[in-house]
Amino acid sequence: NKYNPNIFMGVLQMENCQVIKSNLNIGSFIQVSNYVVFDKNLTSAQYHMFCVLSSFCYGSKESCFPSLDTLSKLIGKDPRTVNRIINE
Repeated sequence: NKYNPNIFMGVLQMENCQVIKSNLNIGSFIQVSNYVVFDKNLTSAQYHMFCVLSSFCYGSKESCFPSLDTLSKLIGKDPRTVNRIINE
């Protein structure tokens, strides 16, 4: 399996995702590898977090460091919940 996002303490290193537009506006979108889409081991919360973190990795960027507060606002969850999702 080529999918290995290495989510650790809010850091995402991308291997199978590409952001097409660099801003985080409603019109932006990302491409997600089928390895991620069909990974039966990912929970829906982990998949959602992967997509949100992917939106921060655009162009040649392969890692991102958004704060827990930023992530919690984007997904509408408490920062503690965000931390739990990242560390699952």
